Amino acid sequence: MQFTNQFYEVKYAENSRETFRKQALHPFRTAALIEDNGKATNSPNYRYRLTEESLKLIQQFKSEAWAESLKTFLTNHTSLIEIYASKKKMTKMEVKINNKNRGSYGKGYRSLIVSIFYASMVLFCEEKDLPYSSFIVLDSPINAFKDTKNRELLSNSTKNKFFNFLYEHFENKQVIIFENDTINMDDELYNKVNITPFTRNNTGRYGFFPHYTNK
Repeated sequence: MQFTNQFYEVKYAENSRETFRKQALHPFRTAALIEDNGKATNSPNYRYRLTEESLKLIQQFKSEAWAESLKTFLTNHTSLIEIYASKKKMTKMEVKINNKNRGSYGKGYRSLIVSIFYASMVLFCEEKDLPYSSFIVLDSPINAFKDTKNRELLSNSTKNKFFNFLYEHFENKQVIIFENDTINMDDELYNKVNITPFTRNNTGRYGFFPHYTNK
C-alpha cells in the first residue's frame, strides 16, 4: 500500500490491507513464489519475502545459467507448492486427560474442559509474568451437559469443584459466567459470589440487556 501510494500516487484506506493480501499477494504465495516471515498477521513487522528458490532463480536472470535454472525451477515447482503449503498448516496438539484424548469425551465434558483450559491459561500467564486479562467470561460451561447425545451426567460434586476452582484461583480477578445452572444453594460458595438471575419478567433483572416496557 505504501508502494502504490509512493509510485502510483494512489492512496488506499488502512482497512484495504486484507484485500491487498488476497488479491495481489496470495496467488504468489499459493504458487510458492513468496512466503511470510512467520509473524502474526496483525503485527507491524509482518512481511512477505521471496522463497529461497524464487530468489535464486531471479538472481540467474539474463545470465548463462538462466535457461537451466528456469527449467529446474519449473520441474520442481509442484513439489515446492506442496512444501510451502504445509508450512501454513497449523500443528494441532490434542489434550489428553486420564490417558484419553479430549475429543473422545462427550460434548458436556469437552465444554467443561475448554473452560478450565482458558482459566488455566490466565493463571499460567500470571505465573510466567506474561500479559493476560484480569477477567474472563465463560458462556454456558455446564449447560452443554443438557444437550448431549451421550447422556452425560455431571455430578453436583464435580460441578461445585469447578466453581470452587474458579473462586479460589481468581480471588483477585473477575470471572463472569453465563449459565442456566448455578451453584447448589447448600454449598457454602453460594453466599460468597454474586449471582444475578435473569427472570425474563419485571421482577429482578430481566436479562443481560436492560428491558424496557411501554407504559
